[in-house]
Amino acid sequence: MRIGFIVDILNEEYQISFIRGMRKLSNELDLQIVCFQYESLVNKKFSKNFSKSDFFGLDGIIVLTAVVQDKIKLENIEQMKDVWGNIPFVSVGQIIENVPSIISESEKSMKELIVHLIEYHKYKSILFLGGRDSHQDNILREQKFIDMMNQYKSENQIDCFKIIRGDYTEESAIQALFNFENQNNSMKFDVIVCANDNMAIGVNKYLKMYQSSCFLDNCAVTGFDDIPQAQLENPALTTVMQPMEEMGSRALLMMKNILEGKKVPLIERVNSKFIKRASCGCVEKKEIDIEELKNKNKKIQFQYLYSEKLLRMISYMGQELNSVYSIQEMRGYIDRNLDLLGVKNFCILSFIETNQSFSKYVYPLYVRKNGKIDDSFYSVPKILLNEFSDYFFELNDAYISKFLLLGKNTIGGIFYQSDDDLHPYICSISINIAQTIHRLKVREEDFKHAENLEKEVQKRTKELIESNNRRMEVEAQVLKISEAERQRFSTDLHDDICQRLAGISMLCRSYSNREAPLEKDEMVELASLISDTLQRTRQYAHNSYPVELESLGMNHSLNNLCASFETQSGIKCVYEWNIFSDIHFDSLQKLNIFRIIQEALHNVLKHAKATEVCVTVEEEKDFILVTVKDNGVGFSIKSEKNQETSVKTNPDEIEILSAKDVAKGIGLNSMQYRADQINASFKIKKNKPCGTCVELKIFPH
Repeated sequence: MRIGFIVDILNEEYQISFIRGMRKLSNELDLQIVCFQYESLVNKKFSKNFSKSDFFGLDGIIVLTAVVQDKIKLENIEQMKDVWGNIPFVSVGQIIENVPSIISESEKSMKELIVHLIEYHKYKSILFLGGRDSHQDNILREQKFIDMMNQYKSENQIDCFKIIRGDYTEESAIQALFNFENQNNSMKFDVIVCANDNMAIGVNKYLKMYQSSCFLDNCAVTGFDDIPQAQLENPALTTVMQPMEEMGSRALLMMKNILEGKKVPLIERVNSKFIKRASCGCVEKKEIDIEELKNKNKKIQFQYLYSEKLLRMISYMGQELNSVYSIQEMRGYIDRNLDLLGVKNFCILSFIETNQSFSKYVYPLYVRKNGKIDDSFYSVPKILLNEFSDYFFELNDAYISKFLLLGKNTIGGIFYQSDDDLHPYICSISINIAQTIHRLKVREEDFKHAENLEKEVQKRTKELIESNNRRMEVEAQVLKISEAERQRFSTDLHDDICQRLAGISMLCRSYSNREAPLEKDEMVELASLISDTLQRTRQYAHNSYPVELESLGMNHSLNNLCASFETQSGIKCVYEWNIFSDIHFDSLQKLNIFRIIQEALHNVLKHAKATEVCVTVEEEKDFILVTVKDNGVGFSIKSEKNQETSVKTNPDEIEILSAKDVAKGIGLNSMQYRADQINASFKIKKNKPCGTCVELKIFPH
């Protein structure tokens, strides 16, 4: 069966001791332990969901509530079910309502410690360095201390006492003493009673760092818990021994009994013990045991050298990880260093989702099992977490999990098996692993971004080339249009005006050769020819540039254009001007709108075979809509296979087209070009039930 064990972070001996106690019993009970470190709980929803029983096939959960309580509200079994699901629970360190709990009975030992300090050593001024004021253990110890101090003070056995607080770490103890000394430098104390051994060790370091400290001159120090380092301190720590390993073993045994349906007590107490050593001021009266002293020195020396070795290895590993340029390279560095550390089972998982929710899928970045790399997962984009955990957690003993955190993001996690001494160092190297994964992901994203940028540059370059080619085509078309206009104008002048003038010239020459005077009818005929020629010349000039656009306005000019078209073509032309607000068109807009309508009417005359055409100019919400609709035969386009398709004969296939889609002639290109000149939208579409509609949308200034 698989049991989850919830702790804060395995970077100090107190929590590691519980794991050590469980490991001693796990094989005997045929239980597998998976330890989840909740550490800073940057993303509480993610962290809580991560250890759900569904993802790891957990049969029960043991919670070290003494260190987790401050981060997750756990007061009864319902709150625990809300976090981890409906499975059996055991609480260690604190009593949780309706949850089997194992606690240390430390009140008696705490009392023995205080009695020893005051009645045996006669200390008069006492400083209590407690933990967090919300922590249940600290509340009980602090209250016991206050009750006894008040009693001794009433009996005049002490002069004063003071309470300050840290966070159960060496660093917090040093900072608390530093702040207190700066604020109360006139006070002096005989002894400092610490709420745990870690803070007591921090106090000893403070005393060595600040030997000139007046308020702690020749000050005694005591701790609480009796972690292994307490015996190796110089002087060795007087403390209260909490049987953490025994509590871990009992918690595992209690969970085994629960899973087997056996009845267990709701509260199981484990006795603590007052341990008297030299840090409280006691001096051993017996002769010094030289052999024992040598053994102690050997232990201290070994621990120092071993710690230095691990620190160097972790430092080198961190430097190597900071230099890698690929996930494959990272795997090689990690694998080589894990060989040196003797870690046979280790995996790095990348989480598919982070922050807001927890995904049941993961991607294994590195898998080392039984001392060998398993690269079978590297080609798989993702795998269900419960499938991977069933594969990886094959053996009994304890597996440890550690989140890979980057700021407020949980980017992944590691699972491993190792000696208990390695847990703090693996916690440290996990920071480098998280940073390396993030750096490589950012690097990969930068490469992808660079590739996309290169593709975008190539795309834009291609578009610019195509645009330039289109511009050249348009310029060529404009030249063709201009040349065609000049040719048409020249042809009109030659075939019409010049012929009329030649006729008038010949008539005048014939009149001049006659001796008889001109008759009145002959003069009228000559005047009529001259007048008609003058009218046609004016029309050609008007078509070349409609000067009345500026003098009379667009409405009047378009009205004249439509009337002239109807007169010359015989096609009925209806004109509607539906603009009632003060819309201003500049000269360029006026001319191009006029020319587009003129060209559209010319196309109707030339191609549409229509009997009626309607020219409309109307005001919409954001634009002016100009349409020229006829009832003719429609128009044709060319598909990619150069097959012509008629709008009229295939109305379901073609709805709306730009002029670029239509089989182009000079006239259509001219209209599109003019529309582009004034940033207008130009389309050609079918006119229901038949014919063609030329549509122009103008956005006036």
